[in-house]
Amino acid sequence: MVLDKETRQDIRDFVKQKPRTVQEVAQKVGRSWRTADRYLEKMEKEEGYISRRTFRKGTRGALKIAYWNNVNSFSTSKVQEQLLKKIETGREKEDFSPFDIYQSADEEKRKAFMEKQTEENVEAKHDIFTLLRQAQEKIMFFSGDLSWVNLTYSGEECLDVFRELSNEGIKLFFIGRVDTGSMKNAEKFFDFKKSLKQDNIQIRHNEHPLRAFLVDDKFVQLKEMRKPGKKDSEVEKYLFYEIRDNEWVEWLEKVFWKLYRGSMPGEKRIKDLRTIKNLERI
Repeated sequence: MVLDKETRQDIRDFVKQKPRTVQEVAQKVGRSWRTADRYLEKMEKEEGYISRRTFRKGTRGALKIAYWNNVNSFSTSKVQEQLLKKIETGREKEDFSPFDIYQSADEEKRKAFMEKQTEENVEAKHDIFTLLRQAQEKIMFFSGDLSWVNLTYSGEECLDVFRELSNEGIKLFFIGRVDTGSMKNAEKFFDFKKSLKQDNIQIRHNEHPLRAFLVDDKFVQLKEMRKPGKKDSEVEKYLFYEIRDNEWVEWLEKVFWKLYRGSMPGEKRIKDLRTIKNLERI
């Protein structure tokens, strides 16, 4: 399937005007419904400008719609404007507190809890995989050093969950550091991607302060680390904030796409890093 530059731009302009059915897109570009749907899927996967949603899924009357992701129309409040500035200028997780988002969300649509972990622990304490498996379309990950690749829970590896989700057609988008400090994780991720029968995983390099994931348009879970005090120097405390307030979930999705679009594909980062002489494999 070849999606040329001109057709890609025609679809962007057409969908940007207003939401379109796949059939309308097919008629616009002179292709079959199936080809148009594949074009839209490719653009959704690679760009984030366009998203698709299926209404009445699983029925004969199912309707698939493509719509424009307007990442520049960040809502509305001064609070969100200030938070966006902090996120865009931050690089390390210490540069931003997710509690600033949590405190602004609807009290009936949020919850939070704390976990204690040692620095070397990659075993999740709560059932994070069940949350990921709630996805029906996509999951967006604000990652640090792509350490998701090493996460386990109750003996199950995160990569097995990613394989399951990817094979089911769930799209997984990651933004995180792809640099000399995270090369071990990044290369493990890209080796894993090569083993997939259906690769729906996209990874881009971006340094940002958020540690979070969004499941569809349903909810977001954010993580914040509290440095250990003198009495428990070997233990780190992690605060988890789960938000199901649509206003904030949609806002964070726009934040994600804004960062994602300005990011370098992870595969190119790895390729370029490998041109550094005497750089040993970590």
